[in-house]
Amino acid sequence: MADELENPGGGSGGDDDSGDSGDQVINADGTYEVRANQVSVVTWKNIPPSKDNESRIMLLAMGGLEGLFTDDGTVDVRGCKGVRITSGPLFPILNPFMSSDSTAGIEIEAGESQSVTMKRGMIPIIDQSITMTSSGITINAGLLGTLTLSAGLSQITIGPSGITIVGIPTVKINPGPPLPPPPPLPPDEPVSPDMTDP
Repeated sequence: MADELENPGGGSGGDDDSGDSGDQVINADGTYEVRANQVSVVTWKNIPPSKDNESRIMLLAMGGLEGLFTDDGTVDVRGCKGVRITSGPLFPILNPFMSSDSTAGIEIEAGESQSVTMKRGMIPIIDQSITMTSSGITINAGLLGTLTLSAGLSQITIGPSGITIVGIPTVKINPGPPLPPPPPLPPDEPVSPDMTDP
């Protein structure tokens, strides 16, 4: 493995003759691996007068040149106990905690003023999306897509041709609570003696 460490900046361990950008690039022809009990990658805004950029972390597997960067490139993320993805300012109550001891599986949480979106494709009218905002949840199957809800042998299908509801054994639409029993009829009034036939 051939390693190349390029530090064009004048920061810690930098070279003053190569500029004062503060950037550092590490290249490896083989595998570059970091092992530790815990690994943290943190970005923050620089303090003036230092040069400032966006506070951003990027993970990119862009494939190879022979396939025009479309033949390969996979990012695998795995946590044996769980994977937790959160967003929002680091303020409690209205935003999720970055870490949680109760995580067991996959958790995705956003702040109170933020949204969660899952989208397939880049054509808004054709492609599908699921969006969660403070005002509600929208599931869009696209102009020609189909949305299907299934449980057991029952199914609801929403598509360009209409809505199909299949309920096995029954389909109940707004059944509501059972009807109350009818009120009892009033008792017969007693007949007055002077109203009887002679």
